[in-house]
Amino acid sequence: MQRVIVDTGPIVALHNRRERSHARALRFFDGFAGVAFTTWAVVTESWHLLPAHRRDRLLPWLERGGAHIVHVPEDEIARVHQLMERYRDRPMALADATLVWLAGRERLADIVTLDGGFEIYRTAAGARLVNHLA
Repeated sequence: MQRVIVDTGPIVALHNRRERSHARALRFFDGFAGVAFTTWAVVTESWHLLPAHRRDRLLPWLERGGAHIVHVPEDEIARVHQLMERYRDRPMALADATLVWLAGRERLADIVTLDGGFEIYRTAAGARLVNHLA
């Protein structure tokens, strides 16, 4: 079964028909039969970026298993911070850092993102992430 990490952009695009990438996100999620993972930082960022009248779709989507939310434990926050420092010249957002951390922790190489920065990021083991919306 395919496992992917989901970034903010596709979540926002999926839930907001006015987003330029809505059709791309819809096609991906409608055709995806695997398991998607994200973090609370991404959920929070998505909530903030969605128009207020579209937010009511996000939590039910998560409840139905749209994406499994992985918690970053307190003893891993330093690793997330190290990633942000490493990519300071980008700069790497907190939500992005949690996804790269998650990729390393779960040995995931597949991501669904609209953000171009992920082709540069590497996990602790040096693995490159493959974007399924590229």
